[in-house]
Amino acid sequence: MDKSAPALLLLLLFLGVLLMIPKLVRWLQGRNLVPGQAHDLKVVSALSVGAQQRVVVVSLGSAMNHTHLVLGVSPQSITCLHAIDASGHLHPQIREVAK
Repeated sequence: MDKSAPALLLLLLFLGVLLMIPKLVRWLQGRNLVPGQAHDLKVVSALSVGAQQRVVVVSLGSAMNHTHLVLGVSPQSITCLHAIDASGHLHPQIREVAK
């Protein structure tokens, strides 16, 4: 039994490390250290306009410097309908399309 004790200890240590990986990932995500996290992206509202179509308002950025995107969402595509900055004005690129 003495020969199997180190192997059992190593197995338990390995399982403990495996169980700690999800907690470590959640901890890193909470501190914005994992790439690809968009914590400044929030869905403000969503309205169903058909069986599979929605109009969604998304807020990007911080509270002081944010942009609202009005998106048309369907199973095949996502279309930006309007982009509104923090002052309430349409972005110049979108203003020309909206006229």
